[in-house]
Amino acid sequence: MTAAICVCCLGFAGWNGWQWYQRNQAAHASAAYVQLQNAVYTNDMKNVSSISTGLMEEYSTTVYAPLGALQVAAAEVEAGDLKAARTRLQWVIDKSGHPEYDTLARIRLAGIELSEKNTTGALSILQYR
Repeated sequence: MTAAICVCCLGFAGWNGWQWYQRNQAAHASAAYVQLQNAVYTNDMKNVSSISTGLMEEYSTTVYAPLGALQVAAAEVEAGDLKAARTRLQWVIDKSGHPEYDTLARIRLAGIELSEKNTTGALSILQYR
């Protein structure tokens, strides 16, 4: 009986620990995302790149990583760096784990292909299912 109670308590403690860890990761990712937004707003592309890379590497399981990648890709398209924008959008498609952002990234990536007159590439990006 004591062993069963201990196992239940340990399971409960493990569950609470995991929930705390996820909340902590989300809070840190949120702070990094706010920094990223400020860097994009001030057009500080050096910090934009470094913050977004850190966000994508350290907090890739949070919702803020794909949001940051999408925001940075838009800034890179505006700056004319289509290769970097493609890389970020492809990361969202491949690794974000959020299908709603996957679809948005595909649409934006197809837009980049269309701007380069690659209609076949744009169509293949959109026909993913």
